Amino acid sequence: MDDWKNSRCFQIDKNMIGEKMENLISVIVPVYNVEPYLKECISSILDQTHNALQVILIDDGSTDGSGEICDQFAKRDDRIEVIHQKNAGVSAARNAGLQRAIGKFVIFTDSDDKLPATAYQDLLEAWTGEDSLVIGRMQYINEEGEKLKLSPEFEISKIDTNTFTRELLEEKKFSYLGYLCDKLFVRNVIVENSLTFNPVIQLNEDRLFILQYSFFCKKVAFCNRIIYLYRQRSGSAIGETRQSSTVLDKEMTVIDAFLLMEQICQMRSETLYYVCVRKAYENILGLLGRVSSKDVEKKRRLTSLLWTHCALCMKNPEYKLIDKLKIIIHSILKR
Repeated sequence: MDDWKNSRCFQIDKNMIGEKMENLISVIVPVYNVEPYLKECISSILDQTHNALQVILIDDGSTDGSGEICDQFAKRDDRIEVIHQKNAGVSAARNAGLQRAIGKFVIFTDSDDKLPATAYQDLLEAWTGEDSLVIGRMQYINEEGEKLKLSPEFEISKIDTNTFTRELLEEKKFSYLGYLCDKLFVRNVIVENSLTFNPVIQLNEDRLFILQYSFFCKKVAFCNRIIYLYRQRSGSAIGETRQSSTVLDKEMTVIDAFLLMEQICQMRSETLYYVCVRKAYENILGLLGRVSSKDVEKKRRLTSLLWTHCALCMKNPEYKLIDKLKIIIHSILKR
């Protein structure tokens, strides 16, 4: 934290008093070639009913007009700080934002999405002081902003972190919990434990970060309000993989993320380790089903990982014989 005290965001910070300073939220927004959606995204952040904000826009080497849009907004609102950097990927952009963040809380937002006006207020109201993580509900929208499906309601208001971490990997009791942008983080938890995003991981980096964060949480709270509007578009990282006829290089980093999560879980809990191994196995199966036969190197690596994880699943003390037989059969069919 070398020069942040001299930055413009610190000047904003000094002028904030009372409740505003106590509940300051640092909003970190990586920006890369999203000109058609960026104004709507930034406006939805600035128009929040909770307005004690430090908005950090990281222009990650955009080649369209996104960088200029960031600068225009910064001239009009002192809560905004813009970082321009060479293209290094979303993880590096988020890390740059974390280095400049000064708020009590941190929220991550993707620059092609938007938020309901009360999103931050709703998340803060769900935070009781002992919770280190708050999760809200998500509304999916299409490229034109029309509403699609809703994430399910949460049936409970709070869970312990062990239950949350297991569900983060298993995806059984709740909807998918691995999104980054529907969550309120406590910045001290990130800073005190030196948590950062792995710049090598291009997909599944959200869940890797959340998993690491969860081990330092006290409780996890749920907010049953819609706090995020997630735009599903063909030009996104996920959209690109869906359109590909084979497994892209970035998709292979999904498995790299799981391998890192396995190492982390192994040091924490045998149960979580085997849950993570099984989830990695399922993802390897999925990628093997899509990889082109011409992509020999990827197919060879995925096949090797499949059998490694098949063997690890056999060691799971919770699995019965029938469970192990099913895994072996699936592995043989995917050879």
